[in-house]
Order: sequence, then structure tokens, then C-alpha cells
Amino acid sequence: MVEKILVDEAATLIAELEHAGIPISAAAYVRPEDAEPWKLVLACTDAGTQGVRPAYAKLAEVLKKGHLKHLPTETIQILEPAHYSRIVEVAAEVANVRSFPLSAPAIVLTGNGAEEGLAITHADYRPITQLDPAKPGEIILIYATGLGSVIQGPDGLSRVQAPTRVEIGGIAIAPNFAGLAPHHQGLYQINARIPQAVKAGPHRLRIVAGAVRSNWVDLPIAS
Repeated sequence: MVEKILVDEAATLIAELEHAGIPISAAAYVRPEDAEPWKLVLACTDAGTQGVRPAYAKLAEVLKKGHLKHLPTETIQILEPAHYSRIVEVAAEVANVRSFPLSAPAIVLTGNGAEEGLAITHADYRPITQLDPAKPGEIILIYATGLGSVIQGPDGLSRVQAPTRVEIGGIAIAPNFAGLAPHHQGLYQINARIPQAVKAGPHRLRIVAGAVRSNWVDLPIAS
């Protein structure tokens, strides 16, 4: 079984590679033999005339930051899609492959703020808490991980490619923004307006990226 920390760090790595202009279309952990360590294999969709060398150069830049503690360079392979498929097929024959979705959303828990320890704030970055709840009609900022690949827009912001929505109080909301949080490594930010129809009280909230759902959290809302 691949540890959750490995999957989380792989999702962060993929997001940062995408942000650097390296498109990743598939990802899996594989190992030829049971006794060997898991190796992260990534499919680069646009290798170009230089092959995967530019992707490895960006990989080195990302790993040099030192924030991905469980992904040493020797455990990562970046391959063209056809080669990736062959590697994964071989590993699958002995059940030593663990593919995972490029979108695996999770709302960040911080250990402070609201009762659940949510990294959800008002538009001015004040933490939303029981004493300072959100209100219908206001835009809240939700911080999350695992929203998958992004594309950079002309405004310099990197937006997620998977269709993303926020569900709160039984209502689905199209966010004003969903992408990499500015000035944060591997962290996503979703800006969403709370519907006026949402009544006061704690409401369950989650993110859906593509067909993958995040954890539920309770968000305090005042009238």
C-alpha cells in the first residue's frame, strides 16, 4: 500500500511541474519487486524535440526547495506517454502499480481558526471562526491540496483545469477562482460566494474537482 504522504507529495510535485509549464497527463507509483521501494512514474504529454530533459530540469528545481521530504530524485521517473504505459502495464501484471487521480482534493486543516481547524478565511484573510463566522453573500477563500493540473492565464494566475465546484448547504457553487494560491508552494485557493439562501448555522462544505470529492468540513455561518 502506498502511504498517503507519498500520494500527497506527488500531487504537490505535479502541481508545481504544471505551474512551470511541464504538462503531466498520468501518474502512478510502481515497483518491479515487492522488496523494492515505490517509484513515482509521470507521463509528460508534451516532450517535444528535447524529450523529457526540460521536465527533469524543472524537477530538479522543484526538489531543490526541500519541501518534498519523501520524494528523492532517484525515485522519480518522467516518461513520454507510450513509455509510461509500458512501464505501468508491466508493473500491473504483478499487481505492483498504484495509479492515482491527478485530482485528489482535500480542504486544509490548520489546527486553529474554526472548530474544525479550517484554512478558510474571509476575503480580507481573517480566519472564519465561531466568533467570526461567514455570512450569506460574502466571498470566502478556501485553501486546499490535490486539485490537479493547472494552466497559467494572461493575468499570471494558474487556474485548475478540472471542472471545480464548491458544495455548501446543499447548494453547488461555481467558484470565482480555483487555482494555485499566490505566494504559496503547492497550495490551492478557491474563492466562492456563499449563496444568500444559506441560513445561519454550521453548514457542511466540500470541494468537487472533476468527479473526485474532498473531505466534508463544517463552516459556521451567521445570519
